[in-house]
Amino acid sequence: MDTLTRWLLPETGIKISIICATNTLKTAQKQHTTLTSSSVALGRAMMGALCLAAEEKDPTRIQFHLSSDGPIKTVVVDASEKGEVRGYVGNPLVSQKNHHEREALEDALGNRGHASLFRRPEEGAFSHSAVPLRSGEVDEDLEALLDNSTQIDAAFVGDVCMAEGLFVDRAAGLFVSALPDASLDNLNDIFSNVKSEFVDALGGDWSPVEEQSQADWLQTLFKEDSPQLLDRRPVQFKCTCSQERINKTIEAMGTQDLIEMAEEGDQTITCDFCNTAYTYAKPDLDLLCANRKNAN
Repeated sequence: MDTLTRWLLPETGIKISIICATNTLKTAQKQHTTLTSSSVALGRAMMGALCLAAEEKDPTRIQFHLSSDGPIKTVVVDASEKGEVRGYVGNPLVSQKNHHEREALEDALGNRGHASLFRRPEEGAFSHSAVPLRSGEVDEDLEALLDNSTQIDAAFVGDVCMAEGLFVDRAAGLFVSALPDASLDNLNDIFSNVKSEFVDALGGDWSPVEEQSQADWLQTLFKEDSPQLLDRRPVQFKCTCSQERINKTIEAMGTQDLIEMAEEGDQTITCDFCNTAYTYAKPDLDLLCANRKNAN
């Protein structure tokens, strides 16, 4: 089971979330048939959005979009505070490099474009921010959004390690934020160090899957502190689409559009987020058109 675990380091004045999302990313790769670079970009974005959503106290969806001039073109992910995430890339067939180390995405995603963050609470005000791409590395671009749009100091790093350069082998990420009342002169150094240590550990034999393994790693890194477990939740790839939602979308269309669709025959609609195909049959379209005409 994939998990997102949040820790408090009270003496240091920070919170750290560690997300293990290997199965989540394997599902995303299977749904979209993504190659190496596309898988890494989608994975970093999905883990980043999940970490941000986990900070929400009330039902909220976090959407993270990247649009650029590179071969991948776009990355779009949508995550909830419950640990559910979905997403897609504009071009799933991008594979720039094949190796086990952290992959550079600048050539695959590009560094000319913009990153956007949408916060959609179930109740309350919608918010949106956008910034030019900082690097095209996804996690660094999410950090640029955080610098621009949030009231807290935070940083994120995530990575997807590929087995034999093709299939997802491991996916993990780290989100670190300063406590609201913390006064840290060396905050950037703390952020930089913990991210670097995390990437190095992932590249070695360390596995962050087990809770105790995370606690030991944090204790080694912050020797003068005592990591405290805040919460632990499952994460998974889960789309919100359904045949019912597709039906309602079609039934809300204008009469002329429905008539043209019925003339074309069966309609197949594919969800961008999960690549699932839904069919609305011609007899149902004919009946819908007839009912619409009778109602008029």
